[in-house]
Amino acid sequence: MTKLTAKAFTLVELLVVITIIMILTTFVSLNLTSAKKTARDNKRISDAQLLASALDQYAASNARLYLCPGGGCIADDSTSQFVEITPASTIYGSLSTYINPVPTEVLTTQGYKYFYAYRKDGRKASIIITKFETGNKLCNITNGNLPKEVSDYRDQLGTACYYVSR
Repeated sequence: MTKLTAKAFTLVELLVVITIIMILTTFVSLNLTSAKKTARDNKRISDAQLLASALDQYAASNARLYLCPGGGCIADDSTSQFVEITPASTIYGSLSTYINPVPTEVLTTQGYKYFYAYRKDGRKASIIITKFETGNKLCNITNGNLPKEVSDYRDQLGTACYYVSR
């Protein structure tokens, strides 16, 4: 009678291979998550610059006055106003002539938002990003020389991480 022998992996060998694959998968997954966060933060900066450029185009078409939603600009009024940039906001419709589609934040439920801060006289305006996912290394807001509408925003509404001012 002949004896049959089968070549196969032992249970220990299979467990070692599975463990190694799981560890490698975890590292890859963590790196991809970090890369996605960095990419979204870079997109936020790019969006803020695009919005600021659209505001410049608006001002060039409107006697060098930036957009004053909700009633128009008021001469000699340097107080600041703030509008969140969402598809439902008045600024969204006004800027859609100059940039289409108007960039908006996709993670608003987690506190990531774009704001339009402007002086009521229409002479100054800023785009503000409330926060980044990858920490403060990209933030450009310090306690130094901030434009008035940006410092007013921080004083009145709180968190702000990045701005583009005009």
